[in-house]
Amino acid sequence: RIQCALGADIAMCFDQCIAYGEEEKAVRAAMERTHRWAKRCRDVHPVGDRQALFGIVQGGVSPIMRHESVDYITSLELDGYAVGGLAVGETKAQMYQVVGQVGAVEIERFWPKEARKALVR
Repeated sequence: RIQCALGADIAMCFDQCIAYGEEEKAVRAAMERTHRWAKRCRDVHPVGDRQALFGIVQGGVSPIMRHESVDYITSLELDGYAVGGLAVGETKAQMYQVVGQVGAVEIERFWPKEARKALVR
């Protein structure tokens, strides 16, 4: 609602960006919290509003959790999607691996062609 009141062209759903190196249980909890927040954001976002609403994919460096997050976030049918939770302590190689997975594989398979995409740091 604050982003809407500010008149931003793009509103990002709330997400929990967790630090690299956290235990899998904590990464999963943060990802699931991000999913709940994204659904809440979608549910209160004004339909037909000029402001685009973007969901943020989380899941740390886990390919399995990233896949789950892409699957869930895209099921919300938002205006655009972002890859979040990067540059939080992982190596560049790990960051590129996540971007490669989500970008090359997941986007082509799951993200609607007309949806806008962003890499969030």
